[in-house]
Amino acid sequence: MGMVRMWQASLQARMAGKFTGVAPEATLLAFKVFTTAGITDEDTLIESFLYAYNAGYIFLYVPEVPDNDGVYIGDYTSFWATLQTLPAEAIVSTVLNGGSVTASIPDIAEFVGIFNNQAYTPSYFTSFGGTYDLNLKPDIAAPGSNILSLYLNGGYASMSGTSMACPYIAGVAALYIGEFGGRAIHGPSIAGKVHARILSSGEPLIWGSALGITDKRASATQIGNGLVNATKVLGFDTQLSYSKFVLNDTHHYSRYHRVDITNNAKGEVVYTFEVLPDGGYNSFTAPDASGFEAVGQYFDVMQNPIDIIPQVKLPSGTYKLQPGQTKTGVSYQQSYM
Repeated sequence: MGMVRMWQASLQARMAGKFTGVAPEATLLAFKVFTTAGITDEDTLIESFLYAYNAGYIFLYVPEVPDNDGVYIGDYTSFWATLQTLPAEAIVSTVLNGGSVTASIPDIAEFVGIFNNQAYTPSYFTSFGGTYDLNLKPDIAAPGSNILSLYLNGGYASMSGTSMACPYIAGVAALYIGEFGGRAIHGPSIAGKVHARILSSGEPLIWGSALGITDKRASATQIGNGLVNATKVLGFDTQLSYSKFVLNDTHHYSRYHRVDITNNAKGEVVYTFEVLPDGGYNSFTAPDASGFEAVGQYFDVMQNPIDIIPQVKLPSGTYKLQPGQTKTGVSYQQSYM
């Protein structure tokens, strides 16, 4: 867990004294990797990852890496990196054996949306994600507006931003690992399992704009799969695979999508499927004075959400799973709108 400007150590994941964080009994391993000027280098950052890895930690929360490209582990599924993929293991193994690794994180959208706990909408400063290769980001949203948290010299302060939302997610992950065990018990694959559980727990939020609250749901490109629900993460008996339904609306359009469902309950479970459309937006504005369309500014996009409902062919018939059964290859066919 990185520490920015020497104060961002525990944040929401764990608090002391009379205030309780998300996972108050969690043990945090914190490394100061930034100077007070907010800069670091690759050697220092990688060294902190190695310490955490060797200590048995599987979730690394890297709040921000100013003036630094960070670390790339094969795919950028999360800033709190899941050290389970072969590229991630290869990085650790190579460095431990004295080798060198070229590492970088592209300049892409933030990975945890920010929830406004006062209005049940995304905070006004939550940006829109989506990556240059049309991947869906962010993954999930968490409370990040006006959060009471630890501050310098043993004090407390109300702060907002991704630096508040990300530790909340880290705290939820700590709760699950504390209850069911981590890498020492389940092996490296547990990281991906917890990642998928957190993402699939999302609850929809309302689209809010400068013009007021609307009747549409907030976009997945702003809040991912919705507001994280720790009760679902720890308590639900269903496990979903890590799946994103991304059309890749280009020459390489992808219309078929799969998700694996595992029933870990003691009895039979019947699953049903439905589509919950989000509010849509046109990312290009009307032609400007030059006669060319331009990428829409934040408030242009936010103030006028539109109805865009894709044609989705859901699994038909009764979808029934016995205890311990996994049904693979559930196919979602998405057509052009």
